[in-house]
Amino acid sequence: MGYSLNGQDNVTLLGNSTISNLLPGVHNIRVYANDTAGNVGSSETIYFNVEAPESFPVVPTIAAAVIVAAGLLVYFKKRNH
Repeated sequence: MGYSLNGQDNVTLLGNSTISNLLPGVHNIRVYANDTAGNVGSSETIYFNVEAPESFPVVPTIAAAVIVAAGLLVYFKKRNH
């Protein structure tokens, strides 16, 4: 068995496999197989989309850190007096 991803050279598979590190966007794959008698078959070309992960929420994280820091500052100032 093997596959061709985005029209590139075939990759041979010897068992289960995971395709990782695909960039966001549209991709295509075609799967090939042959048997011990030499018969070869292939799938249709399958198109799929990889979506970009949501970015880390920077603004809420910074706001939360500022609030916690301010709270600690007030707490320790009151505690020292």
